Amino acid sequence: EDKRQAAYWYRKAADQENLGALYNLGNLYFHGEGVSKDKLKGIGLAEKAAIKGHVSALAFLGAVYVKGSAPGGRDAVKAWMYLDMAYRLGDKELAVVLGILEPKMRPEEIERAKRQQAQWLKETGLSVPPRK
Repeated sequence: EDKRQAAYWYRKAADQENLGALYNLGNLYFHGEGVSKDKLKGIGLAEKAAIKGHVSALAFLGAVYVKGSAPGGRDAVKAWMYLDMAYRLGDKELAVVLGILEPKMRPEEIERAKRQQAQWLKETGLSVPPRK
C-alpha cells in the first residue's frame, strides 16, 4: 500500500517534470513496486530525469546496463556512458564501478562509448565537467 501511495504522488510530481519523482517512479515501474512491473517504462522515466542531469537516474541506468537487467541484456558501452556521466556530475563512488568495468572493455568499446556519450550530450544539451 505504501509503495502504491508513493507511486501516486511520484506520478503527480513527475507530471510536473520533477526530476526526483521521474527517477523514483521509474524505479518503481522497473521493479514492479506499487505499480505493474514495466521495465521499459521504468527506463524511459529514468531517462527523462537523466537527460536533465539527475545523477541517481544516470547511475541507475548505468547499473541496469552493467547488470544486463534491461531488455536487450548487458551493454557495457551504454553502461559506461551513463556511469561516466554520473561520476563526472558528482557520484564519486562510481569510480570503483568504472575501475572494474573499463578493464573488461576493449579499447574500441570505450571509444564507441565516448562517441555515443558526446552525441547524447549534444542532443540533450546536458553539460558535464571533464573527468579529473
